[in-house]
Amino acid sequence: MNTETQVIAEINTFIEKFIKAYPKTDVDEYLSLFAKDENLVVFGTGEKWVGYEEYKPAPQKDKDKFKEISITFDWKKINYHGQIAWFAAEVTVNLTIEGQKLSLPGRITGVLKKEGDEWLITKAISHHQNQRIKNKSILSLFCIDILEVLRYFKFVKRKCF
Repeated sequence: MNTETQVIAEINTFIEKFIKAYPKTDVDEYLSLFAKDENLVVFGTGEKWVGYEEYKPAPQKDKDKFKEISITFDWKKINYHGQIAWFAAEVTVNLTIEGQKLSLPGRITGVLKKEGDEWLITKAISHHQNQRIKNKSILSLFCIDILEVLRYFKFVKRKCF
């Protein structure tokens, strides 16, 4: 296998690990995919975490709010240079809210850094696209995060800006 094919295969394997670990039963496995330093930056739709210690509690909060949550990558583009890689992906976030199963389209971009033999997320940005559910328009989730969708379904009004 040539170097380019090998690196792309490694990153695809990393993405598969991310999909399997996406905050389900083992939050520690999910967190093991992130750089453990102050340079980690993660943007959710409406939230920002700087540094691993600040981000560390966030996945558990998602897990607690959504008993069922998963992600699928519908399309992705991977590039790399040396020990740095970046990707853009269109995804579907599948979750259950108050017994209603939802599939929300979204996008994720990320920067990975290879440390030793492992690729780790150093920067990540995610947002979810508009969707209509039960004739209610969900505001662009670029300005609210999935956790706030719960508030929306309970008909609590909140401005994005």
